Amino acid sequence: MSETDDGLPPGMPDFPLDTPASGWTIMVCINRRLRSDLASCAARDSEGLAQAIEDAVHARGLDIRVERTVCMGRCNFGPTVRLAPGGAFRLGLTPEEVDTFLDDLERELGLKKERSKINDLPPPGS
Repeated sequence: MSETDDGLPPGMPDFPLDTPASGWTIMVCINRRLRSDLASCAARDSEGLAQAIEDAVHARGLDIRVERTVCMGRCNFGPTVRLAPGGAFRLGLTPEEVDTFLDDLERELGLKKERSKINDLPPPGS
């Protein structure tokens, strides 16, 4: 298959297909350190936190990507969450705080996708 000047096969878009229009990504560290006596985000259930964020983002229809990442260097204060590009770190976030965290992002960044009103209509024959 021949490639174009940008290194992509012909007809391929030059951006990831799952890139949100807003361009924002919530990064959640799920790194587990090999020594169990050292702090890590995974030891503080960051995988459960990542799942809670993913589920809530999907349920709300927010235009943002959630990415599970490796260490961001804040092991002693995790789980570590960061808004990218260039956003602040959120340290020690718990699954119970996810709704408030997303409320803040939704308000500050305008992340809500346009939602079709078709789902608000009553079913046929009702």
